[in-house]
Amino acid sequence: MTVQFTFATTILRGREASYDEIHRVTPVELDRVIRAAGTRFWRIEREGINLFHFVEVDEIDRFDAVLDASEVNARWQLVVGPLLESGSAERTIVEDFEFGQGELVWVLPAEG
Repeated sequence: MTVQFTFATTILRGREASYDEIHRVTPVELDRVIRAAGTRFWRIEREGINLFHFVEVDEIDRFDAVLDASEVNARWQLVVGPLLESGSAERTIVEDFEFGQGELVWVLPAEG
């Protein structure tokens, strides 16, 4: 059974274009790690400086463990982290996603 969750993050003012730019292309290694973590779907929408993440995974514990142990993810966090306000984002488990919170920034490409 898969789990769907949402969480929100915030871009530092003036860093919106940089955030959007780094999400234009998904690094191949990062894509592999995200998928190895059991991620089936990930979409990010932005309204102003507010980011809304919609994620579907096989298991949350596996998702966390794989991403936490990944050097690739650690390097990605060094790129994206300085663009975001610090602080942990609280997850909300949902049964259905409600898209349209903002403009599409990024979606995990379909496998293939």
